[in-house]
Amino acid sequence: MNFDSKMTILVLESWNFPDSSIDKLRKFGRVFLDKKEEPDKKTYIQEVNPDAIFIGLGVELRKEDLEKLKNLRVIVTPTTGLNHVDLETCEELEIKVISLKGEVEFLSSITSTAEHAWLLILSLFKEFRKDISNVNLNLWNRSELKTKELNGKTIGIIGYGRLGKIVREYSQSFRMKCLIYDIDPVKISEIPEDERSEKENLFKKSDVISLMASYKPENSRMIGDREFGYMKDGSFFVNTSRGELVDEASLLNHLKSGKLAGAALDVLDNDSSWNGRSPENHPLIEYSKNHHNLIITSHVGGNSKEALLKTREFVVNRFIEYIS
Repeated sequence: MNFDSKMTILVLESWNFPDSSIDKLRKFGRVFLDKKEEPDKKTYIQEVNPDAIFIGLGVELRKEDLEKLKNLRVIVTPTTGLNHVDLETCEELEIKVISLKGEVEFLSSITSTAEHAWLLILSLFKEFRKDISNVNLNLWNRSELKTKELNGKTIGIIGYGRLGKIVREYSQSFRMKCLIYDIDPVKISEIPEDERSEKENLFKKSDVISLMASYKPENSRMIGDREFGYMKDGSFFVNTSRGELVDEASLLNHLKSGKLAGAALDVLDNDSSWNGRSPENHPLIEYSKNHHNLIITSHVGGNSKEALLKTREFVVNRFIEYIS
């Protein structure tokens, strides 16, 4: 599709883009960059009124936002998840959305989220958080900790896309048994039959569950009381996918009851809208302040330097292909 060479392009979170990519964009029109200290991104977007906008998870574009942006024709987001963009309204308004969703070949080179998931799994099994806290208190008593080996344990992977495949490879290196659940029979057909599992069976037999499913509105809260109730006593739960997939109140109850030995979360419900600060008195964050069996990181799984560079370059090139 050909666009006017004078188009206005707004790049949010521009500090994550390499200079070479910004220079490429400048050949196609006026480029506006935001600043980290910009307090009100929604107002800034309306002031610029761009033809094309690059956004990350930290900016939501809903129906009421999109209808105000009369010039907007392209949204570019270097993410696989798209729950921060109102896709239905984009279709109605004929706004093109360019993202990483479905870019299987390219994404196979991006491993940072899978690595982060494995870090969280190891941290739970080895009680890293508790031990680091003890050392910071000048305590040096290893008999207080009885950590667990991964060797011989069973990991349940929910969602066998790019990240699920990488985590399965990691689990094999640690000599773990693996169970996999995915709603797509084509994906499941790729793995040995003894690793395929129905969801209920996976929850019942796994020592640790790694949630790596894609978010869609229809699978919101797909993990709740029933699923946590199936889990082994003393098992672990890890989520590096989307917070919206989990009933957080149920998770907290199962941590408090001791049903779960621990959980590690890189994502929380609606965290993409937090704009740099978590809400006051968030139940899970408050619990984690005084309990070592809950680890929370700030949605940083995919935020490695390498991933940021590759993904920003990729979507800029996709955008240029589209407008040329």
